[in-house]
Amino acid sequence: MITKEHFFLLPLRHDHSNGGQLEVFVRELVLSKNKDRADLPSLVFLQGGPGFQAGRPVTAESGWMKRALEEYRVFLLDQRGTGRSSPITHETLTMMKDPGEQAEYVSLMRADNIVKDCEEIRKLGQSFGGFCVLSYLSLAPQGLKEAIITGGLAPADPIFSPAAGRDGLAVYRATYDRVAARSEKFYLKYPQHVATVRQIVELLDKEPQRLPGGGVLTARRFLQLGLCLGSGSGFEHMHYLLEDPWLRSSDPSAGGKSFLKAVEDEMSYETNPLYAIAHETIYCSGVGASKWSAQRIMQERKDFDYKEKLRDPKGKIYFTAEHIFDWMYDDYLHLQGLKPVAALLASKQHWTKLYDKERLNACQVPTAAAVYYDDMYVERRLSEQTAQEIGCLPGAVPIKTWITNEYQHSAIRDDGYRVLDVLLGMLRGSKQIPS
Repeated sequence: MITKEHFFLLPLRHDHSNGGQLEVFVRELVLSKNKDRADLPSLVFLQGGPGFQAGRPVTAESGWMKRALEEYRVFLLDQRGTGRSSPITHETLTMMKDPGEQAEYVSLMRADNIVKDCEEIRKLGQSFGGFCVLSYLSLAPQGLKEAIITGGLAPADPIFSPAAGRDGLAVYRATYDRVAARSEKFYLKYPQHVATVRQIVELLDKEPQRLPGGGVLTARRFLQLGLCLGSGSGFEHMHYLLEDPWLRSSDPSAGGKSFLKAVEDEMSYETNPLYAIAHETIYCSGVGASKWSAQRIMQERKDFDYKEKLRDPKGKIYFTAEHIFDWMYDDYLHLQGLKPVAALLASKQHWTKLYDKERLNACQVPTAAAVYYDDMYVERRLSEQTAQEIGCLPGAVPIKTWITNEYQHSAIRDDGYRVLDVLLGMLRGSKQIPS
């Protein structure tokens, strides 16, 4: 495999309204035998997140990369604000003059501008990358030959817009239902951890622990570990984490450094702050603020009240998952200085439009999407509603959806070769899905 690195100096604002530029990094991959093929088509991978750089390839011998390189020149894009593309960090944000400037800058890191950065390039989009693909189909379909989405068929209505006539909290109501179900399944597989989690939560509720890198491990922060339960190996990962010998001691001073370090390393909010501060903005389009939506739903859900569960000797404490809370800007050391910008983004009413319903209805771009039946991060029922809107008009090209319970959201990592092979087969007619 041959690797090349490319840097592009692009406008910060593609409407050129206020100048400014940023650097965008793309890594090009091609098999040695194909390096001189000028006719080799391009595939651009749009990473999930938001706020994460593209993966760093070590080998081309497995997964979706192996399948893609058989017939494509692959480009791994570090989306603006991530990785080597003018990365947003705690340090770079705090160098700006005030929270208003920070909020304006972060608001330019969304799917519409990511699409404009890579216009006219073919792509495959995972998770949030799939949200970007929908924006691409809305804003610049002429740049696409085909599109593939894995676990990222987003709700295409502007769900945080009162004019949409929809409940802007539907996404988070659904994800809380999903993580409650995953918590129950985890406890069914590892019933001993009902007591383990209760022990940890009770200890941390009484005495939060200082983490090795700073910040504090509170009970509420510990429960965010549920983020891992939506992957194919998430249950086992959580099980091994909860095996730490320190957890068998009732004395928090007896050690526990390995456990605290492991918990600290689980979360990427401090190294990739866009994942926190821009997360709810991916659902904002047109007019309407997110207003800490996940937190507001949490307050409605008594089954997620760990204090209430502790009062019940048999209470199973549910984890949280891909939910952002204002208290994170207190518990996470390197988010503390970003609380004002997070608050501004949560209250921001006016956003660029991410999707064009008329263009999606009239879609002419062959598109295939994998939708995971029990997906904990992207609600399957909302994905199905979106699929009904893509190519639904006479003469348009309807999207082909593969709805499967064989995989969790992490399928592109867990069995990438097969997932991509099925989706490519759907586009070309060799895989009769849907039948």
